[in-house]
Amino acid sequence: MHSAITHQNTPDTMARPFFGFRSFPCFTGLCLGFAALLLLSGCATHNSRLVLDPVGPGIEDSGVVATGYLQVFTATETISDRGFFFYPYSGYNIYRPDGARFQFIPNHRSNLDPVPTVVSLESGEYKIVVRGEGTGLITVPVVIVAGEQTDVYLRRPGMPKAKQAQSDNVVRLPDGRVAGWRAQQPAVAGSR
Repeated sequence: MHSAITHQNTPDTMARPFFGFRSFPCFTGLCLGFAALLLLSGCATHNSRLVLDPVGPGIEDSGVVATGYLQVFTATETISDRGFFFYPYSGYNIYRPDGARFQFIPNHRSNLDPVPTVVSLESGEYKIVVRGEGTGLITVPVVIVAGEQTDVYLRRPGMPKAKQAQSDNVVRLPDGRVAGWRAQQPAVAGSR
């Protein structure tokens, strides 16, 4: 069996310490291994995405409309225009359950728009990939119910406290903020 790094401790090599280490190749290998571990762990956390439970509309029953609505409170962008600062909501992508991209939502009409866009969608299940405030990219399965609006809160402080009357029926972010109501029907891949 051959090793990629070979080092023999002969009396000649043991007599020449390098910075107090008798075995410079072993010390170098240890440093390179530690550096690789740091780099790989940084890459793993950078590319990972948080995935939440499905978020749906509140508990109220709906009418007989074929479409529902989605409003996503994303992280905001900072826009400077002639010395004035604006904070429109950042855009996000909507995907079908099979993973195909369905639509990009800019999430604001202009840089002055302080309200996230309300999107009209056919009833069904979708996934949104969105940048949350303080969380990075998040994948959120959403359920759209005819005649109802699904709200997703990914900006601080999360869902307004007044709407959190039934806190056991909510989806939370890892830091405890409420992202929205837990979907009443389980998300099943491929439905829509």
